[in-house]
Parts: sequence; C-alpha cells; structure tokens
Amino acid sequence: MVTAGLELTQLDLTAGVPRMTYAAMIFVAIAIGVWVVAKAGGITGDPPPPVPPMAPAVLWGLRAVAGFVAVFGWALMLNAPLRPAMVAGVIGIVGNTVRLAMADSGIPDHVAVFTGCVVMGLGCAWLGGVFRLEKIIMTVPTLLVMVPGSSALRTLLYFDAGDVNRAVAQGIATMLGVVAMVAGLSAARMLTDPEWIFTRDDPPAIRVPVPRIRRRGN
Repeated sequence: MVTAGLELTQLDLTAGVPRMTYAAMIFVAIAIGVWVVAKAGGITGDPPPPVPPMAPAVLWGLRAVAGFVAVFGWALMLNAPLRPAMVAGVIGIVGNTVRLAMADSGIPDHVAVFTGCVVMGLGCAWLGGVFRLEKIIMTVPTLLVMVPGSSALRTLLYFDAGDVNRAVAQGIATMLGVVAMVAGLSAARMLTDPEWIFTRDDPPAIRVPVPRIRRRGN
C-alpha cells in the first residue's frame, strides 16, 4: 500500500493501480478475518472505556514502549535486519508521540496522522543517511502505528449490526487515514528528495549549492 501510494503520487498508474488493488484485497481480507473472530467473541464496535487517570510520565512512557515494541516486532516479521528494526522503532516512537499529542489536543485524526507520517518520513530519510540504510526498510514498519485498523474493523461491525450511519462515518475515517498516510510520506519524500517530484524518466539533476569555505592565508 505504501509503495502503491508513492507510485500514484508520481502518476505511475501502470505500477500503482495494481499494487493498490492488491493492497486493498489484503486489507479487506485481514479486516474480514478479524471481524469473524470479533463476531464469534461477541466484540462490538463501541468505543473503548476512557484511560484511567495516571501520571503523564507513566502514560507517555507506556505509549513509547508500546510504539517501539509494535514497530520493532513488525520490522522483524518483515525480515528486516536488527539495526534497521531498532532505528525504525525509535522513529515510530517519535512519529506516534506527535500523532497522539495532536489527537489529545483535539486535532482531527487524519491531520494528526499526516503530521506524524511527515515526521517519520523525515526521520527515515535522515537516519537512513546517517546509518547508510535503505529508507523503505524503515518506512514500512513505522507505519504500523498509523494504520487505521480500528476504524476499518468498526466499519464492518457497524454494518453487520445495521448501524449504517456509524458504519459510513467509520469508513470515511478509514479512507481519510489511508490518504493521510500516503500524503504524509509523499510530502516527506518530496522534501528530502527534490528529484522525486518529477514524473519524467530523466528528471533534471537538482543540486543544492554548498558554500565554499575560505581558508586563512588564501
């Protein structure tokens, strides 16, 4: 899905459309599988209970640990080497913290997801250059904490319960989340790779002027 979104951003429809179709099929299959288990277990789409009051340091510490474990574990499941997996986990903590902080402030979820994905995309580009790692190896696992899986599941649960209004609302939230993910990564890619924004096969070489340092005595 990530690769398809980036290809569609570059107007590469030949590669982007089949990839996105395949990603949508996998996404629907996962959602249906989870829905079957939720239906058998009597799980409903009602919102979860509020988080019990706790110290901010404890709350954000738990969020950081959960974000790192999720991204790090997902990277290992994708056969990523240990070092890129750990770097992806750290980037996931930063991006997820930004998203959660914005959501707690009342900012719409898709705006928070977009901002978090921009932060994670910039982090993958920067740390990828520092550690000489491929950006895509770290970018895909970090998005695990941004995937709107809960809203997708609630869409199916509400449709099954006949609550069409809530189902449509959750479906729109899911689509906005997916679009925000792709838009955030595309924006980060454009900021870190200026030549990437061109759709030509031979984009012009863009070079950033480097100021010359004059030595003493010259």
